[in-house]
Amino acid sequence: MGVFEAIEVLAEDWPGIEPLLGDQAGEIRAAADRFLTEPSVDGMIHEAVELCDLVGDLLPPNHRFRDTLAAAGVVRLHSPALDPRSRNKVIRSAASLRLSIVGAPRPEETHRQAAGWLLAADSLSDSQLRARGADPADPDLLSLVTDGGKRQWPAFQFGSRTDLVRRINRILDVADDPWGVADWWLGRHAWLAGVPARLIGKVTDQVLIDAAEAERAEA
Repeated sequence: MGVFEAIEVLAEDWPGIEPLLGDQAGEIRAAADRFLTEPSVDGMIHEAVELCDLVGDLLPPNHRFRDTLAAAGVVRLHSPALDPRSRNKVIRSAASLRLSIVGAPRPEETHRQAAGWLLAADSLSDSQLRARGADPADPDLLSLVTDGGKRQWPAFQFGSRTDLVRRINRILDVADDPWGVADWWLGRHAWLAGVPARLIGKVTDQVLIDAAEAERAEA
């Protein structure tokens, strides 16, 4: 359980929750708007916690949302030790909540919110990729598109273990979810106790493969 599960429940139960908010409905909508429009992912987590706290205080003790908060221990998510792999789950929960509250998700906004720290990673341009003898059309390579429409390839893929990276990218379904795969490689992995991209060559290939397969199984 975590803050994103609580937000998902809030989105699912919003039609029943809104009438229970009384005079505080406007304040809750304002808090939801701050969560939905916050430009940074860490800021979104903070705003999500604030939103959940506000809503929880206004609902009866036996409400499903409050039960979710109790199980999630949302207050603990103020801790900076939050697993970065949870960030994309928080972002996806924003789309669900927007659909419930304002009627239409904006996936392009959530992509921008997720993109900043991933796009800032050391990356190769198209010309640099070709200079290394790699094919920009290779479906097993991870690439991300900037707001300006330019494609870039995270550089960790092009060391001595490119075959391993390509195999793991396939396991994680890089063609369908490049942002999620980038987050897996570049964020801290709780089970591996490190960032997978930095563990290449430091742990056995099978350890990384097993972690990727476990991630895929949970998806």
